[in-house]
Amino acid sequence: MKKDEVILLASRRGMNVYEQYKGRRIYYKVKIPIFTEGKEIPTGNRDKIVENIKEVKKIVDEVWNDEEYRLKASNWLRKY
Repeated sequence: MKKDEVILLASRRGMNVYEQYKGRRIYYKVKIPIFTEGKEIPTGNRDKIVENIKEVKKIVDEVWNDEEYRLKASNWLRKY
């Protein structure tokens, strides 16, 4: 998948991906929302920083495979 496709996939699954530059190197920051009990909207974010867009796709797939996150995120994305 291309970089734009991975970023679009992450946004559809409720995660944000940002590019960060340090000199000539590019890093990707993935913001994963954290849901608490009884709340429909996320109460915080967990950040992961990786160097490769393939690692971003791997993180997005791993988080999406979590059944609890998928239910809460899809409900949140539908309502808001």
